[in-house]
Amino acid sequence: MKYVLAVYDGSEVSYGGVLLAAEVASRNGVRLHVLSVVPLPKIGLDIATDSAIAASVDSRQYLLESLKADFAARGQAVHLALKIGNPVDEIVQYATEYNVGQIVIGCAFKSLFERWTTRAILHRLVRLAPCPVTLVKDRATPRGRRPAFIS
Repeated sequence: MKYVLAVYDGSEVSYGGVLLAAEVASRNGVRLHVLSVVPLPKIGLDIATDSAIAASVDSRQYLLESLKADFAARGQAVHLALKIGNPVDEIVQYATEYNVGQIVIGCAFKSLFERWTTRAILHRLVRLAPCPVTLVKDRATPRGRRPAFIS
């Protein structure tokens, strides 16, 4: 394993995934990569969606800079990347390009519909990923405790 890839969207559960990925990377003596993907809207592109995408990119860039400062304070190196596009495609492409050994992704299920759509996305990611995918689930993460994970 050369790298561990954490997928980060700024949520608390994805931060738990980043922390777990950092622990796995440290334990295995490999480098941590953190990828944030800004999804493109499913409707047609126009000026309004362009500005919304730009705002999302700026927001994610700020989150990644905060994360970098957090890891610098811990003394742990981290490689950060920001992509725009289909999240599954971007994650798989990044993992393939960098020869990632494990992907860690945090996931929260807030509603039945969200659970259904997220499950389909995760199933596609697991099927296409060139390495094992570890899912950090929100409901198994009480505050102040280590996140539970499923491989």
